[in-house]
Amino acid sequence: MVIKYRIRTIVEGDVEGKGLVINQAVSFLGDLDPKNGVLLGKYLVKDLILFIPYGKGSTVGSYVIYGLKKYGNSPKAIVMSSADAVTITGCILADIPLFDGLPIEFFKKERMIERVRIKDNICEVFE
Repeated sequence: MVIKYRIRTIVEGDVEGKGLVINQAVSFLGDLDPKNGVLLGKYLVKDLILFIPYGKGSTVGSYVIYGLKKYGNSPKAIVMSSADAVTITGCILADIPLFDGLPIEFFKKERMIERVRIKDNICEVFE
């Protein structure tokens, strides 16, 4: 089954791949290790499309996102319900596609998604 969502592009890029949905706000400074690409102590984000409802925490988080790219551990894209200035700045610095506008209900359950395609402000989720 394919579910389509209209989203807003903040940092451009067409992407396709596996997705990881996180059901809580993420502090890039405290919740993510850029050197090994581990989020919340358990999820590898490298080459995934990362879905998080919103960000929280320090402005240093922008540099943590940049560090993900520098160390070769960045996600293919980040998709949010509502993007914040820290995440926007980090994705611009690291050239990681960033989108927002997904309904908050999408983030109810942590899960892997086998296939996601994002193009022309449409996010297709194959579940």
